[in-house]
Amino acid sequence: MPGLVRVQVEPRQAELAPGATAQLQVRIVNGTGIVDQFTVVVVGVDERLTPSPEQVSLLPNRESTVQVTLAVPREQPPPAGTRVIGVKVTSVADPSVASVEEVALTISAVPAATLSVEPQRVRGGRSGRFMVGVANRGNLTLRMGLRGEDPEQAVRFRFAPPTLDVPLDGRARATLQVSASRPLMGPAVQRVLTIHAESDPVQLTGTVTFLQRSRVASGMLRALAGVAGVAVIGGAILGASLIMNSSKTKALVPTTAAGGTGPGPVTTTTVGASATTRPATTASPPSTGPPPASTSPATPTTATGPTTAASGTSPTSATSPTGSTDLSDIQPQDCLPYAPASLRIVDEGASGWLLTDGFSRMNVLDNQADAQAALAMTQRHTAQCFIGRDNTRPNRADYIVEYWSGDSGRQTAIGQQDCIRYSTSTLSIVNEGTSGWLLTDGASRMLILDNQQDASNALRLARHFSRQCFIGRDNTRPDRKTYIIEYWE
Repeated sequence: MPGLVRVQVEPRQAELAPGATAQLQVRIVNGTGIVDQFTVVVVGVDERLTPSPEQVSLLPNRESTVQVTLAVPREQPPPAGTRVIGVKVTSVADPSVASVEEVALTISAVPAATLSVEPQRVRGGRSGRFMVGVANRGNLTLRMGLRGEDPEQAVRFRFAPPTLDVPLDGRARATLQVSASRPLMGPAVQRVLTIHAESDPVQLTGTVTFLQRSRVASGMLRALAGVAGVAVIGGAILGASLIMNSSKTKALVPTTAAGGTGPGPVTTTTVGASATTRPATTASPPSTGPPPASTSPATPTTATGPTTAASGTSPTSATSPTGSTDLSDIQPQDCLPYAPASLRIVDEGASGWLLTDGFSRMNVLDNQADAQAALAMTQRHTAQCFIGRDNTRPNRADYIVEYWSGDSGRQTAIGQQDCIRYSTSTLSIVNEGTSGWLLTDGASRMLILDNQQDASNALRLARHFSRQCFIGRDNTRPDRKTYIIEYWE
């Protein structure tokens, strides 16, 4: 009959840390009136803490004490906190004869986490992008605040989101955008940054490097210095030649000695920049025919080559080679770097196909063919860039220009391309008032921008290339523009 077995457990409360054990003393009194066996089990607890069942035989009205051991695993421990467990004693002869005693069991909190920042090194202009990840290795949820530290206090940090909620045995990520004023000239500046992820029990740090290019690279400075040096030397030689010719001309002017007639006239024959002289003789009659060809002044020579560089022509002008990948003249730069090897496409059903680098949703495409073309195109580059992403217009997406920078060295096949060719010599931007700024090649409306700075950057971008290309322009979705990728060749 129920109630004929009495149970007493000591202690009634226990606290365990991961990796620790606790012993419960279970006193059992057989009140059934018969010889019986009793099983002892722990109920209401994580299966990893449940000890093997114990069994004891007792004569009527006799008692015995059984020791039950609880153990909390060190790896992947149960969540921290207090829970009520039960020690249940059951008759083997009659399972309806049972008794349960409750014990308050507390699992101690052991916070543990790891921090990762990828990539470890980013090369950029005004800004760079990292991915920050926190993995929870402990037994309680974590809320980690993110912050960055620059010993020179020149770098600005922007985390999205600024706080990570990391579940048990889970992982959370944030995007980190760093930016700083670019040095005017000289070699790239190496900025070593410290990233902190912090909560009350956990303090994590990691370091990354932001290698920031100057506005005018050292190589360009050396080239310009060389061109200027050639121009100075050329100018000095030309000036010296003119002075010498002027001196010779003065020396050949006829003179008359005091008190008499001087030598006869002197004839000067000039060929190019040099001159030869010979004295005239009175024995020869004057020539009446046409002058000899050698007496005609030579055609002047125009200096070309290195001296034209001193005129200030920018290497990013419309005459720059088409397809240049140096887009550092677009300022400020808004680029999100990625690893080409990590790019992949994911079928999301009716929503389309996702292009992702494993950290962010980069683009969404209408169909698999568009997604494969986008994958091939983006694998050629190392960063996704934008112009005008900070505009606040109601139709904001219409005023954003997307382009791709960095050369990954990969040669991929995009397939059938949808490109519009234009001439860089006819490109211009037009102020259309409240509607924004238009980029046009004189024949078509290529882009619409929010303001003059965005328009000027778009003009610089277009001048590097000769074709404006699209993927997915034939999609018929209601939000059609969302499913179009733009790139330049």
